Amino acid sequence: MIQISMKVSEEDVVLGMMNQKTGEFTQIDGPGEWRTYKQLESQAKYTANKEKQTFNSDFTWIIFEYGKRLLPEINDKSLVRLIYLSTICDYDGCLPPKNVIKQKLKLSNKYWSVFIKDMTKNNIIIEKDNCLYLNRDFFAKGNLQGLQKDADHTRLFCNFIRDIYDACDNVQSITQISYLYKLIPFVNRRTNIVCYNPKEQDPEKVYPITLGEFCDMIGYSRKNARRLVSDLLSLKCNGQNLIGFFVTNLNQTSWKIIVNPRIYYGGQNDKIYKEQIALLTDYNPQEAFDVNNTKL
Repeated sequence: MIQISMKVSEEDVVLGMMNQKTGEFTQIDGPGEWRTYKQLESQAKYTANKEKQTFNSDFTWIIFEYGKRLLPEINDKSLVRLIYLSTICDYDGCLPPKNVIKQKLKLSNKYWSVFIKDMTKNNIIIEKDNCLYLNRDFFAKGNLQGLQKDADHTRLFCNFIRDIYDACDNVQSITQISYLYKLIPFVNRRTNIVCYNPKEQDPEKVYPITLGEFCDMIGYSRKNARRLVSDLLSLKCNGQNLIGFFVTNLNQTSWKIIVNPRIYYGGQNDKIYKEQIALLTDYNPQEAFDVNNTKL
């Protein structure tokens, strides 16, 4: 391929590319949209830097509102299945055929009927032309064009979420996974710490919640908080913990709770993303079991 260009002012403008074997000419971006060599070089650098970002992989956007319950009208198990479905839609939100979905969700005809009825009733899944689509008010693949300007959103990482669901071998584990998803509106965009101020950009100013408030957020009894910690720390995917509970003071009375960013992440800071991954990679869950005076 060779570039075809013309001289404009002090810089060559690239008109397109010519295949040296076939002679076929391909104009850049369409009629009238010429680019200079400098613009092409800048675009190449931008693309290369973006590809280096660890979190720039296959993902779906989930749209919600920080500080408010996530899809409160559907039950825990349906939430997990819905988020799984968001990872297998196309860029128009179209889902695979119904028989494929049932197989992937591991649902019988009876439970599939209950699930899809609930989703369509709440306008989360829309059926048209014999196809099922995810409502873009809740999930979007690709760009966020057309959504409300102030809509909150975060990335759901498709491969990791599918691996998590595929590893679920009973209803109890699906319910436990739902607790991680219910936390989405309360997780800080940059640090993935469960907190009071999820939009805070300065990691030093993130205000973590207590374990008792963590229980309240997901609808779990505070009396059974330590059992919850035990259950969640048993959840792993590809050998890595899905959540971590870290002691934050010498008196061992409070926690910093971090959700694995490989599940979902809303920030743009690759360094912080990797640091939180590393924390969970080297994490020793026994620390959480050894602390007996957790503040509720």
